[in-house]
Amino acid sequence: MLDIEISMDCRNCANHCCGFMPHCRPVLMPWEPPSQFFGLADKKGKINVIRKRRGGYCIFLNEQCQCAIYPHRPLECRLFPFKLKFTDYNVKLEVDQRCAQHHLFGQESANRLLTALAGYKFPMSWIWSYVSYRK
Repeated sequence: MLDIEISMDCRNCANHCCGFMPHCRPVLMPWEPPSQFFGLADKKGKINVIRKRRGGYCIFLNEQCQCAIYPHRPLECRLFPFKLKFTDYNVKLEVDQRCAQHHLFGQESANRLLTALAGYKFPMSWIWSYVSYRK
C-alpha cells in the first residue's frame, strides 16, 4: 500500500466537492481491498468504487456533508484536487478544475505525488477499467 500524504485539507472548505458532485465516486486502487472500507464498494469490471447512497453521494458522507472516514479515506480522495490520468503504461496527474482551491496546486505538488506513485505498476486490466469508468 502506498502511503501518500497530501497537504490539502478539505474539511473546512465550504464547497464539499464530495457532497455536491454526486458523480465523484472514488475508485479504489488495486492495493486497496474493499474490506478496508467495510466492504462498501461495488465491483465495476476490474475496479472497485465506493458505494453511493440515495441521491448519488458517497456512502461515507455524514449529515454535515463531511467524510466519516477522513483519516482513512481512499487514495483517490487523498489525491484530490489531482486526478490520475493514464497514457500508455504511465500514470500522470492533472488538476481537477472543479476544486475551488485548484489554483494553489502546481507542478511541484504533482511531481511530489508522481514520485510517490512511480514505484507502483498499475495492472493494465485495472487501467483499462479505470479509464473506461472515468470517461
